[in-house]
Amino acid sequence: MNVIKKMLSRLKPGRAAELETELETELETYKYAFETTTADRDRLAHELEVASANVSRLDERVEELSHAFETTAVDRDRLAQELEVAAENVSRLDERVEELSHAFETTAADRNINKEHLGEWQNAIVTLLSSKDYRAELGKIGPRRAPVPAPRRPGYPNVFCIGSVKTATSFLYSIFRDHPSISAFPKDIAALDRLHLDKCLSEFDEIANTVNEECPIVAQFEVGYGYFQDGGANTIRDLVCDRPRIIICLRDPVERAFSEYQMRVRTLRPNGTFVENFDFRAAIELEEQRSTEQPGEYRNHFAYVQRGKYANVIESYQSVFGPENLHVIVMESDLGAKTSVTLLKLFDYLSCYDDQAMRLSLSAHERYHQASRAPSTVSIDLFFNDGRKIQNPTSTEILQKESFARLVVRSDNPEQLSIDQSNPELKLVESAINLGRRLQQKPSSEYKQYIFNRYFRADVDRLEQLIDRDLSVWRNRYDGQT
Repeated sequence: MNVIKKMLSRLKPGRAAELETELETELETYKYAFETTTADRDRLAHELEVASANVSRLDERVEELSHAFETTAVDRDRLAQELEVAAENVSRLDERVEELSHAFETTAADRNINKEHLGEWQNAIVTLLSSKDYRAELGKIGPRRAPVPAPRRPGYPNVFCIGSVKTATSFLYSIFRDHPSISAFPKDIAALDRLHLDKCLSEFDEIANTVNEECPIVAQFEVGYGYFQDGGANTIRDLVCDRPRIIICLRDPVERAFSEYQMRVRTLRPNGTFVENFDFRAAIELEEQRSTEQPGEYRNHFAYVQRGKYANVIESYQSVFGPENLHVIVMESDLGAKTSVTLLKLFDYLSCYDDQAMRLSLSAHERYHQASRAPSTVSIDLFFNDGRKIQNPTSTEILQKESFARLVVRSDNPEQLSIDQSNPELKLVESAINLGRRLQQKPSSEYKQYIFNRYFRADVDRLEQLIDRDLSVWRNRYDGQT
């Protein structure tokens, strides 16, 4: 500043004074600007400090949220796994409900027969014991067989009827249940499946504790053993009875497959849908795919072809217990007109033929047969909420955007098919309409011949050799086709 003043002193007096004033003014301006900038810097520094603190808090929050997300993901995975397990349990419970429902219905039907037909039984016994067939067959029997060996523990079965489905096993069960020398497990319950053996043994023991131990024969009717093949035979031998008597019922495998199909299409699941929702031809073609994609459902419901291939099952049981301990009943040859003789031979095989052993009623069998017959006619009444009613609808197109007040399905055999449902769900209505159509459809003779030749002919040829019986009663229906 002194240097500036010296320079100004060399100027004219008036001009020097002006420049000095201007410089002082300019200096004051810079001083103010500097002070303002310093204040702004301090303020910005404070704001930066505040921002840094906020960033730190945000970092902490991000870390908290990251941890929460990881925890939620773990919970989500755990819940998804629990839901999957729950779904499997529900599926198993549904299957168990179906099994128990079938057993209850069978038991109830047999109980009603006992009450209603006792007098008819006595008349049938007198007629049978005096018949020529009975006396003639009695003379052929020869020395009485040894009693059935005892099982491993009291109450366990020593006689097994291993199926197959829709081969008259329910008829035999109705006779066995009321035989004074036989105590029977509930039908189609508690098969000893090695895949779930602990659970199965628990159920098995529970039922065994309820049987009449005074009966020399305890019978189990379980078609599931036929599905296990050699595993079923080995399980029975290892856990239940060393040398049991085995009964297997056979039927034309094509007719058996279609009869089972008819049963599946009219069987209602707990969720309101029918078990089978495909036409017969489609169900046959889908069997192999179902066996790999739905193995549990396949074994329980959809093995139409596989359950009619008897040779492997017969061979496995013969190899474990010997041919002499396997009794075969061919439905087409041994029942019907020859039922009384067939039962006489069966009770001889079980070492229990005498007057007491023949306390059965053929009229009771006829009543049971009628009760288990597949419906041949079905009618459907569909009531809408607006008051309309449609009888026997043939197309599901009418169901679009509709709501329903009631669905009524009637058949000529109400014990096998009868539905009266208020406010039915759409899927049940659609299934009922399709059911009516499917029950009216019958496979053509050409398609039956195709099925026999493609799936069963070779198995039947082998089966004849195993059981030493002529099965032309089946083959003659399809011969001439290749």
